[in-house]
Amino acid sequence: MRENGTVWCWGSSEAGRLGNGSEVAGVVFTPSQVRASSQTEVPWRDWDTLAVYGSHSCGIRNDGELWCWGAGSLGRLGDGDASNGPRPRRVVNDTTGATSSDWTSVDPGGAFTCGMRGRSDLWCWGYAQHGQLGIGVPGSPFRSTPQRTPDPGQEP
Repeated sequence: MRENGTVWCWGSSEAGRLGNGSEVAGVVFTPSQVRASSQTEVPWRDWDTLAVYGSHSCGIRNDGELWCWGAGSLGRLGDGDASNGPRPRRVVNDTTGATSSDWTSVDPGGAFTCGMRGRSDLWCWGYAQHGQLGIGVPGSPFRSTPQRTPDPGQEP
């Protein structure tokens, strides 16, 4: 992330990992700018936080909205879908598409992602088969929208 609020990525472009609109497998050896999700080529200049993991990345913009891009399998992008995101996709609250603007941190993992909303609400999504999301509910092998993780001091 540059001082002017733009985000640049390089490395493997497989599955849209660079957020520049391309899913063509290959290696990019110089920084490529992450671009807006719309059809325009307008770069965003208002990123506040960036978190990167091997196959997907996430960022929080100055308005508190959370966006993720890259490999979308197993719902790890949090947008209600399980397809790759070659451009940033807004993380949604649920299948209605509603979004939140109170994200304060994000941490992508292998096939899942967790983020904080406000000061103490932890939300996770993605691969859930082995309890990675901390939601205490077996079932679906993945969740494609954020699931609130119960407070450890409270009964689930």
